[in-house]
Amino acid sequence: MADLDELFGGNETTAEQTQLSKEDWQILREQNRAQAYEMLEEATTALADPEPLKQYLDVQSRFDRYSVSNALLIAKQCPTATRLADFKTWQEQGASIQKGQKAISILEPREVTKQNGEKGTFYDVKKVFDISQTTAEQTPSPVKKADEKRLIKALMRTSPVEMRINNQLSPDLNAMYSPQDKAIYVRQGMNCADIFKAVAREIILARSDKGDGHMAQRFAVSCVAYMVCKRSGIEPLPIQEENPMKDMEPKDIRKAMKIVRDEANSITGEMEKTLRPKSRDER
Repeated sequence: MADLDELFGGNETTAEQTQLSKEDWQILREQNRAQAYEMLEEATTALADPEPLKQYLDVQSRFDRYSVSNALLIAKQCPTATRLADFKTWQEQGASIQKGQKAISILEPREVTKQNGEKGTFYDVKKVFDISQTTAEQTPSPVKKADEKRLIKALMRTSPVEMRINNQLSPDLNAMYSPQDKAIYVRQGMNCADIFKAVAREIILARSDKGDGHMAQRFAVSCVAYMVCKRSGIEPLPIQEENPMKDMEPKDIRKAMKIVRDEANSITGEMEKTLRPKSRDER
């Protein structure tokens, strides 16, 4: 399991652990790590099935800064999680953990000094709780949803190729990227949500085209588009392409999902810059 360490992050001592002897604490620590790694492997292989995949993409959409591994762990333990913090943080915010609630295990890095004096990173379990497991008031944050036309314009600015209207597309296509023409053709007359969903997929495909004839698989494109839509408040299209992960090793699945997450983060990050209100100096 040591080769999985690079995928995770951190360590935190709980009140329960401080009451244990050093030896017992170390045993508990290793048990927690082993359980988390086992859970991660199960959550990773489960991505071959539609529902676990959807739950993971939903979690990664909400927790964009979390690693793939931690998003997988959260999705397996609490797929509806929206806000996570450890026991101490909730306590500092005046909230307590509801009776009977089980902590969510994630992994975070901690710097250590090896016997030879070199610095290294150790990965350990951290216990967190979702706001739904606490007494904190769950007041939804006001949603500042951008105008759909502005969303489309922001999305289009992430495209490496131009958009062209084309009403000769086949009936099953609302948009199509043409590598030969270096353009995305879009059907006329769609509503904003359908335009966004159709264009998002083709922009992602175009961004993966490096001119060598190889582009991202449609499955991966759909996963990226799913997260971009979710983060933009647009109901995403279901992922209907054949899932290749049933034939992949867990480590390779996580690598593939990291590429998906990073591209979704890149696109939504570029969109946020466009949508962000300009300061007086920038006007």
